[in-house]
Amino acid sequence: MSAVGLRRLLRMTAATLAAGLGGLATLAIAIVLASLRFERCGPSRLDATQAACRLGAQVLAGAYVLLAIALVLGAATLTLLWRLRRERGR
Repeated sequence: MSAVGLRRLLRMTAATLAAGLGGLATLAIAIVLASLRFERCGPSRLDATQAACRLGAQVLAGAYVLLAIALVLGAATLTLLWRLRRERGR
């Protein structure tokens, strides 16, 4: 493995982990918000009339976006890892 390739792999891995952990933390926050507001607002939904009732659904949507980014970064990291291993085998 080249030093440049290894650095790139480590950066991609760190970005994947950061996005994944951020997505999981945001998902946990969305669950807590939705459960705290359930008694007053009912199920969280984006078309709720009160802004406080929409918050849980908005945070949940943000969590889905972060987790999707983590999935794409993870796939790119695996592709980079396979490419570096193939180059090392030559």
